Amino acid sequence: MSYRRALVAVAFLVACGGIALGAPITDQAQGAGVRTYHGTTAAGAVTAPVHGTGIGTIHATAIGNPITFTLTGTGTGTVGATPFTEATFTLKLTTDTSLIIDAGGGVYQTPLTTATIDISGIGLATIMDQMEVFCATTIPSAGFADYTKYLDLCVMSDAAFAAYTLTTPIGPVSSAALHPVAQFQNVPTTLGSVSFSSYHDGTFTAAFGTGSGIPTASAPGLAILAVLLAAAGIVALRRLT
Repeated sequence: MSYRRALVAVAFLVACGGIALGAPITDQAQGAGVRTYHGTTAAGAVTAPVHGTGIGTIHATAIGNPITFTLTGTGTGTVGATPFTEATFTLKLTTDTSLIIDAGGGVYQTPLTTATIDISGIGLATIMDQMEVFCATTIPSAGFADYTKYLDLCVMSDAAFAAYTLTTPIGPVSSAALHPVAQFQNVPTTLGSVSFSSYHDGTFTAAFGTGSGIPTASAPGLAILAVLLAAAGIVALRRLT
């Protein structure tokens, strides 16, 4: 491969990556019922999303940061056939700031991914449905939503979310009230279906990093490393030609 062909290949890969990140996404439509999604309640047939236009755009940047969203609270419910009472629980989801979606109508959301729930006395489980974290700035509120069921699962309202776009750290933001508990029912996890009969005293935080305690390279560092590796590959190919 010639030097010029190597450069063209690298440029092509970069361009493809940029196109993929900038592609719009569309939400699925759901059937009849009454549900709350991203803080908005709608009855009857719900055309997703009830909060906006139905099309969201990923405002991708060349460099992002891993970010972890955490919502803790105290609740009562069941995991499978195992009950828990006034137990501390933690919902957690990690994504990258470059992938945050502006869904319109003042709503920002993460891409669909997996989330975990850790319930004191029960253990840590992975939620099997597709999950997302959202912030509805006009309400203002933020929380965790189940995209598979198209339902908000655990949300808190606070003025701190009025200008929040999910791209920076925030919190801890605390509220005695969490909602809508009636929708956090039969959520499939690796430990069994989770249902809450009550929950309260929530705290929402967002922090850069994966939240795993394992050191990770920063996004700028990874970008520099990628450029250096690409340059080294081009030099090696040039020597072979």
